[in-house]
Amino acid sequence: PTDDQVVFYAQSMIGRGGSSPGGISVVRPKENATKILTPGVGNTFRDVYAPRYSPDGSWIYFVAMTSYQNGELWRIRPDGTAMSRVGPANPSDVIDSYPHVSPSGTRLVYLHNVVDTVDWNKKNNLRIWDLNSDNVVQSFDGQFIPMVPFWSNTGDEIAFVLLATYRGGRITVFDPATGSLRLTGQSDVQYEEIFSWAPSGRYVVAKPLDAPLEVLNVDTGKRIPLPFGADLSRPSLRPLR
Repeated sequence: PTDDQVVFYAQSMIGRGGSSPGGISVVRPKENATKILTPGVGNTFRDVYAPRYSPDGSWIYFVAMTSYQNGELWRIRPDGTAMSRVGPANPSDVIDSYPHVSPSGTRLVYLHNVVDTVDWNKKNNLRIWDLNSDNVVQSFDGQFIPMVPFWSNTGDEIAFVLLATYRGGRITVFDPATGSLRLTGQSDVQYEEIFSWAPSGRYVVAKPLDAPLEVLNVDTGKRIPLPFGADLSRPSLRPLR
């Protein structure tokens, strides 16, 4: 949010040349400097992934595996200090993931998944955590099967890809106040799970499974292809100020 750094996740790699622990890092493009923030695999965590800034840039929220096949929500300062867990400590097979803080900085939307080796998709649920009271304040367990959730920049809606296949689905806008769902775009077009809201809260930049990046109006469903985005995916929009 401060426009001077980018956070990313480096996957752990194990090969004949040895192992390379994964971690969350911050790169400052203007300084050509990169800093690893979190310990890698085999240290404090088994793995870490899905980092996202808080709206004011003061925190980076992420997912940490602290035991076999679990997921917990954690956060850390961009300078690598004050790392702490947000939410409950989870046993194996209970995964909280993909946290995203609301524009007000008071709520956290995330996925809650209890692993089922027969049909794990049916256990994927949307929940909202209150950062002031440290409690789940809304739970939409079993109502739909969301993929990665994103608060709109206006704070009144959450968008996600509604799971249709293992690769993607339709972009869906959800109102947590009323519980209403609104499918957008064309019924025969599926999108990758990672996309980005525009500041107005009326558009998203998203990647169809079989087409270049595009701008999608979530109200009208109008699609505007971005030809330069043919080989790009997982966009993170930061418009010029």
